[in-house]
Amino acid sequence: MKVKYASVIVTTPCNKVLTVLKNRPAWQKGSFNFPGGHVEANESFEDCAKRELIEETGIELKDIIHCGDLEGDDFILHVYHSNMSYDDISVAASLTDEVVTIMDIDLFLCDDTRTVKHTKRLLNAVVNGTEQLPVVIRG
Repeated sequence: MKVKYASVIVTTPCNKVLTVLKNRPAWQKGSFNFPGGHVEANESFEDCAKRELIEETGIELKDIIHCGDLEGDDFILHVYHSNMSYDDISVAASLTDEVVTIMDIDLFLCDDTRTVKHTKRLLNAVVNGTEQLPVVIRG
């Protein structure tokens, strides 16, 4: 059985994205990713994405849109998107030992920005329409 994960990309109309500078797992340490984590028993992917956002940043969302899936041999990750005002996103604060940042989308998408695999592709699809949504990435 595959381990289930959910994540949420939160953007603003002024070209910003909410990110987490990861400390764990070890293979993500030092990379930027979006808030997210494990789906708990009897929890939907969507509910997990919303819960993880609250737990990691203190931000609560009501409406999120499914924008992509990542699938590996032993995991599946559903990715969601929401657009918020800068004022609403600016209250985000780290509620864990990982740093929460509000980053310029163009900076996030730069070649030399260290991100977790596929995050740039997903963000680019969401904000620039580079792929049909939902994006499905396997492997």
